[in-house]
Amino acid sequence: MMVAASTLVLLILNRALLLSHDVDLLYLPLVLICAGRFGLGAATYTAITSVICWDFFFVKPLYSFNIGSPHDILVTTIFVMVSTITGTLADRERRRTREAATLEERNRLARDIHDTLSQGLTGIVIQLQAAQRVEKTDYEKGRSAVQQARKLAEQCLDEARRSVTALRPEALDRMPLPQALSELADLMSFELPVQMHVAVKGRIRELPSAIEIELLRIGQEAMTNALRHSGANNVTVTLTYVHRSVRLIIEDNGKGFGSDGSLLTRVGFGIPGMRERANQINAMFDVTSAPDGGTVVRVDVPICR
Repeated sequence: MMVAASTLVLLILNRALLLSHDVDLLYLPLVLICAGRFGLGAATYTAITSVICWDFFFVKPLYSFNIGSPHDILVTTIFVMVSTITGTLADRERRRTREAATLEERNRLARDIHDTLSQGLTGIVIQLQAAQRVEKTDYEKGRSAVQQARKLAEQCLDEARRSVTALRPEALDRMPLPQALSELADLMSFELPVQMHVAVKGRIRELPSAIEIELLRIGQEAMTNALRHSGANNVTVTLTYVHRSVRLIIEDNGKGFGSDGSLLTRVGFGIPGMRERANQINAMFDVTSAPDGGTVVRVDVPICR
């Protein structure tokens, strides 16, 4: 269709302007466009069709097929070579793009599964341990902790399903990011000897969906780490809105990383996953910790308006 339309235009221009014999070069952009958009097969078909139309309508004797001169053979060779080379390169680039997209989707699923299953199961274990500690002395508290563990399990299962289908976390569908963080903190610290407080500074405003999702997941991971590893009894989550950025800080008063000789980048702490999430939204990510000095996780996200 593109070749036919171009031939019609060239015939009209030829009558008005008497185009030179090099009108064949005007077909080359079509070959390049088809190669870039559709690949080798379309480029080859376009090249052959272009040569046929050029020869039939513009090479004397007109309205006949007669590719015999050195110029005609050279033109045909150039068209075939251009279509083959550009089409092959375009196919290779599309294949690389598909592979990169597949890898990115695989990484997204890995991050989300870690955040939903690993963190959710951690919360369940913590609640069940709390129930086990108090079940003999306070039946109602033990029962409440078991019910909270069940609620966490249901939420974990729902979030895992939503991750597979690339949906927003359910909490962000119901409420703004600050409330989602606060609800998460209350859910995770229920009946535990840990005070979790969420503070908001600045004027709350709606953020791009991708930023809210990654901040919620980073906050969830950092809070889980504080409960599971730090031995802290106080965790503060601060969300600060400023003119062109938003900042999330999760700080605990626990034993800190490294006090037992472990490295800050240890995979078990989920720090690589948090850093990857920060990179997804072009955020600055930093973790500071010292033996018996607590841990601070900080994420600074630029907001383009």
